[in-house]
Amino acid sequence: MTGIQGDSYGEEWKAQRSTTMKLLSRIGFGKEKSQRIIQNEALKLIEHFKSFRGEATDPTDPIGVAVSNVVSGLVFGETHPIGDEDFSRVVKSVFLLADLYFKRAEEDYSLSPFKSRAYKEDMERFKQAGARMNKYVEARIKAREAILDPTKEPGNFIDAYLAEFKKSQADPADDKTGAIIKENWLLNIVTDLMEAGFESSAVALRWLLLYMLHHPDIMARVQAEVDAVCGACAEEKTRVPDYADRTETPYTVAVIYEVLRHASIAHFTLAHETMEDTELGEFFIPKKTEVNLPWNQGIGSLFSQGRASGHLDFVSRARIPSS
Repeated sequence: MTGIQGDSYGEEWKAQRSTTMKLLSRIGFGKEKSQRIIQNEALKLIEHFKSFRGEATDPTDPIGVAVSNVVSGLVFGETHPIGDEDFSRVVKSVFLLADLYFKRAEEDYSLSPFKSRAYKEDMERFKQAGARMNKYVEARIKAREAILDPTKEPGNFIDAYLAEFKKSQADPADDKTGAIIKENWLLNIVTDLMEAGFESSAVALRWLLLYMLHHPDIMARVQAEVDAVCGACAEEKTRVPDYADRTETPYTVAVIYEVLRHASIAHFTLAHETMEDTELGEFFIPKKTEVNLPWNQGIGSLFSQGRASGHLDFVSRARIPSS
């Protein structure tokens, strides 16, 4: 197996992660380019919501596309309008993969014949969603490879990775990634980036909207603070907020952090595997055990609160390898 989030820890995993982080930085991840994409998508999302003139609407799909466009812009070098059916299907496939992954981690399908049948149905849906996502990514990798010019500075992650791969093939001694990268890593690395970047951020934004709707006093205070720094919507001096404004908007930042702390962005963290026999409190966890940790309950809180049920929940999720 290749990729980052699902591969076993080792030298190959470290090489993949090192290469990925280096190339993401090279094409603008976490820099001005990322901010421009985020600002453009935010403006498009605002215009979309304004078009309903105060009428009720489901924000799930528009937020999903807007957030996914940020990743798409960096990874593929392309963004899509809200309502693009092909891209929306891919976004929904990624969200479905996340839903089914967490459902698998939470439920014991072996409790009854009905559960067993449900497991098979869910796994089939999981495979179909994964196939749709892989087909989408493979097509874009081939399209980018067909027009790749290694002499030009890459504008997206796929171009950067392909150029790095060709460079390492032409002159392995000049490879500065720390390891010779492999072309077949690219598909799974890109799908990892999609799975990591699409769903979690979109869920966080939906939680923020929900809390604002239920706490209009807090929403008004956030709006007032943003308006004071960036200008009210009716004024000509209005500008789009940027990352540097965080130091001037402490209340808004605090609200975001509090929502992330309080809301359930994901059921579990990604699975981790013990590298050696481990004792955690009163429990013994053998080497190479897969452990799923609840997102909202860190190990420290489980033990400091003395929650026996929490202990059992944490350890019962472990998948003990058969001897």
